[in-house]
Amino acid sequence: PVSSMSSSSTNELIFGVIADVQWADADDGYNYGRTVKRCFRGSLRTLDRAVDWWNNLPSTLNANANLKTNAFTQTKTNTPLHYIAQLGDLIDGINAAEKLNQRDSALQSALDILERAPAKPVNIVGNHELYNFNRLELSQATWLQHGDAEYYSFIPTPG
Repeated sequence: PVSSMSSSSTNELIFGVIADVQWADADDGYNYGRTVKRCFRGSLRTLDRAVDWWNNLPSTLNANANLKTNAFTQTKTNTPLHYIAQLGDLIDGINAAEKLNQRDSALQSALDILERAPAKPVNIVGNHELYNFNRLELSQATWLQHGDAEYYSFIPTPG
């Protein structure tokens, strides 16, 4: 869950990555082809374990841990992570109104866990978010920090 790219001893970028959590408070199911089991409830525990792992990273991984000054990537603790990339599908499409009708509570449960992370997440919209929310709702979502753009552009670390 951590990638590190170092261009020199003073410029270092360390970030966490998680994708396709697909959380739903639902019994296990299968994909549309019924070839892959989907463990909906277990996915929230996987997210929780990832956050625990990031929280336990030693700050010595990054000699510049205290130099994170970019407003977008301000961290909450002395962590080596500059940010966490959450690459979409945080909740599953079955949370939508026409199915389980629990999109808001499902999303909040996942966001509450990400809130414990030691660095600010960059949340990307995946197809399952689009199953649950329309584009207008997503453009106004406070958990997405993109303003009115449909993309992200930021400098994760000085230098």
